Amino acid sequence: MRFFRLSISEKIFLAHCIIVLCVIRLALSLKSASFIMRKISAIHVTEDGDQKSSSMVAWGVGACSNYVPGATCLTQALAGQYLMARHNYRSIVRIGIERDDHKNIKAHAWLLSGGFVVLGGKASDMPLYATMVDL
Repeated sequence: MRFFRLSISEKIFLAHCIIVLCVIRLALSLKSASFIMRKISAIHVTEDGDQKSSSMVAWGVGACSNYVPGATCLTQALAGQYLMARHNYRSIVRIGIERDDHKNIKAHAWLLSGGFVVLGGKASDMPLYATMVDL
């Protein structure tokens, strides 16, 4: 298994990621997303995210989300935002909507920091969605 080849600090970070994902997932089941956002925004941050920190958060949340049932794009974006804030980096959760070919509305969430997409897919997909809110 590749997990055993990771450094101790990487294993600790993954453990932190899975705990944060589980807590956010549970909180979304019990509370509103705005409640969670208020809690995350209470963390004082002063810097824009850099490529290294964003890549680490994307790796950790992406790897752990496969093991958390119901870890939707919103769950992942909020967990990533919390992790970025705990490392003193600003980020934005963007929620967008689009209509598919059958007139159904689809929503998606991204985590943005430092001018690039951290979680949620490719930046080239974002124009397909109308921005509903930036949190």
